[in-house]
Amino acid sequence: MVLLSFILAALTYRYIEKPVRFSKVSEKYPRTMASALCSGLVLAGMTGFLIRSHQGFEARTMAYLHDVLLKDINGFDAFRKQALPCRTALNESDLKKMTWCLQSREGKPQKVMWGDSHAEHLFPGILAFDKDHNWLLLEQSGCPPLLHVASYWKGSKDKCEAANNVILKTIMETPSIDTVVLASLGAFYISDDDYAPASQGDFAANRHYLEKDTAKTSKQAVFREGLSETIDALKKAGKKVVLFQDTPEIPFMPERCIHRPLAPQKTCSISREEVTARQKTYASILETLKTQKDVLLFSPLDVVCNDRHCPLMMEQHLLYRDSHHLSLKGSALIAERFVPWLKRA
Repeated sequence: MVLLSFILAALTYRYIEKPVRFSKVSEKYPRTMASALCSGLVLAGMTGFLIRSHQGFEARTMAYLHDVLLKDINGFDAFRKQALPCRTALNESDLKKMTWCLQSREGKPQKVMWGDSHAEHLFPGILAFDKDHNWLLLEQSGCPPLLHVASYWKGSKDKCEAANNVILKTIMETPSIDTVVLASLGAFYISDDDYAPASQGDFAANRHYLEKDTAKTSKQAVFREGLSETIDALKKAGKKVVLFQDTPEIPFMPERCIHRPLAPQKTCSISREEVTARQKTYASILETLKTQKDVLLFSPLDVVCNDRHCPLMMEQHLLYRDSHHLSLKGSALIAERFVPWLKRA
């Protein structure tokens, strides 16, 4: 690099500085030439200042933003480095019945997040924004927190009833726990309609079964009864219960929001009306149980949506890593509102 700088300096002197300084025009109009050179320096300085203040050329900014958005999509698992394995008295057999059993720090847990992967995607935000309490994540993927309910896809076996029994047992045997938050991909479990791309194909709603050992046949009835039994068991044990209404599902993948040069800009939001329609029956079940069982209900819709739209991007970050799971940014955005709300409740 040093050698290259000397070569470029020599070429600059030979082909630029020397012709300008010793040309006939320079000798005839020295003041004009000096003014032109000074103007060129000022223009170069102003150009450099503008480029710096705009954080580089547009293409460079877009490339940086592209990397940030890809990290939002692919970087979720990094939060587990900040969490700890469970310190509860679970045996190896019970631990194997759950996908994740994590806690936010050493010591006895006071709060629990119980549910499927939609309980997990709330946990990174909790880690970041609640430094006053020790949280426990008890999660089995594909299993809403419904007692005595089988939940499985066609061609597979139910693992949810056993997992939820272990989770309930863990909560009951840990006296330090005072609050349990119940979260899941709620609207999906009571629907047969494909919506989010990540919940299609082998994981389509019409291939998913929600069954209970009663005369209840509809998914809605099974979901309501199973959640009701969970609430009853927790309240009987003296636990505060919080129903966490699910975040919006998205009918496209977040890669759509990563703009490519020369490509047409695509819509990167959905209407709040569409979200409300998708969650109508599910939200009604939660509202009914909130009233009947005297429990708390938190809705994140006012956090991720305005009056008309629910954008997938905020502050140049994606809130989702696929069509229904939050990114680290999305998790943090919700926890920033949820944690103070819970402390006041």
